Amino acid sequence: MKFITILLIAVVTTSNAFSPATNAALSTTKYRGGDAGGRKNNARARVNIKSSSSSENNEADNDNSSCSIPMASFNLIKGAVGSGVLSLPAGVAAIGDVKSAIIPASSMLFTLGAISAYTFHLLGRLTAVANVESADDSSASKVTSIGQLWEKEIGASSSWLISAAIFLTCFGTCLAYSIILGDTLTSLAQTFGINGLFATRRANIAAISLVVYPLSCLKSLAALAPVSLTGIVGILITCVVMAIRALPGGPYSSTAAVGATNYLTSLSADLRPSFGVIGLRSPKSLLVLSSMTATAFLVHMAGPEVYQTLQNPTLARFGKLSAIGFGSTALISAFMMAVGFFTFGGSCK
Repeated sequence: MKFITILLIAVVTTSNAFSPATNAALSTTKYRGGDAGGRKNNARARVNIKSSSSSENNEADNDNSSCSIPMASFNLIKGAVGSGVLSLPAGVAAIGDVKSAIIPASSMLFTLGAISAYTFHLLGRLTAVANVESADDSSASKVTSIGQLWEKEIGASSSWLISAAIFLTCFGTCLAYSIILGDTLTSLAQTFGINGLFATRRANIAAISLVVYPLSCLKSLAALAPVSLTGIVGILITCVVMAIRALPGGPYSSTAAVGATNYLTSLSADLRPSFGVIGLRSPKSLLVLSSMTATAFLVHMAGPEVYQTLQNPTLARFGKLSAIGFGSTALISAFMMAVGFFTFGGSCK
């Protein structure tokens, strides 16, 4: 479902945002009301004018519901980086159990990250066009979803397909994380000797839902920035711990595994670090990692709203946000993928 959503986004945004008529309109530096492109191309031309003006719309004119680039970057990074990043080392292990397998894996990760950033920026481009068109039509509402963009660019008859795909993707994601957090809180409660209602999985999942649902109903993404920053700090701490454990002589290193008492010695043989036993597998094994990395950057469903809530929204600023958000996501994902693989090698699960 996630791959289909990305594919639909890429096809629609590329075909509509970069059609010959659009490029002709965006290449102009002056708005001409009598151009043959019509109202939509005129709107795209005016988007270009707005984006190229560095002195227009000072950030002081924005209200408290808007996000600065750092705040929006926090939301973007945390929206992309989740517990799924821990599965990336297993994707590398599917390619092979030699350390050189990290090269094609990293290449694929950064390539898909660049494509994802490109399509995300195109969503902002279409949203900017829709804003200008809405200014021409007083009855038009502000675009805040991909479904609305699809309705404007393709038609209303099929927009429900996009809305349904996004709903199922977000619902499935929330459900998966609720289960993960519910299991984690239950284990922590048992570790600290807590019994009763708070030590049950269902109660913890219900409690998490009571917290997540109000956050999902917020009208502005700006309020989520502190929560996202907290999550990013947790991710960075995880990166540090993984790096320390992977260092030579650390509790997870191969040299320490020789010792009498060590974490690795407590694992079954198939879970202990394994390198150079199989070598590199067929190039078809890259499909396993591609299915993982294709969803590692999936925050596109929030693209229009991210653009609308950005302070001083111009294509240049949105492009900067896209580069920071997706670039940081790629670096974090690549680091955790490499450290995890270099720790366990072909035994990554």
